[in-house]
Amino acid sequence: METIENENLAIGPLFVAVGVCTFFVVASFFVLDGLMTSERDSLIQDFQEKSPADRLENDALQTQRLNSYEAIDKEKGQYQIPVDRAMELILKERSSK
Repeated sequence: METIENENLAIGPLFVAVGVCTFFVVASFFVLDGLMTSERDSLIQDFQEKSPADRLENDALQTQRLNSYEAIDKEKGQYQIPVDRAMELILKERSSK
């Protein structure tokens, strides 16, 4: 009968170790969730604080990039072309095959 009691004593620390590990995993989840939530809230606040003029300027820059020609890397032959022109070239290339 003593061997049974010794085996039961060995299981107790195992349950404690599993409980402690579970606690740390759950606590880590809540800490990381809090960090991500605060980062998300900070990004939302930064976006909302931008003035409409800043947003319009950003939109104008994006529109200009989408509609302009530019050399990205001349040595590699990489160039930026307007989206509409790129679509036309792709359609032309595919229809010729």
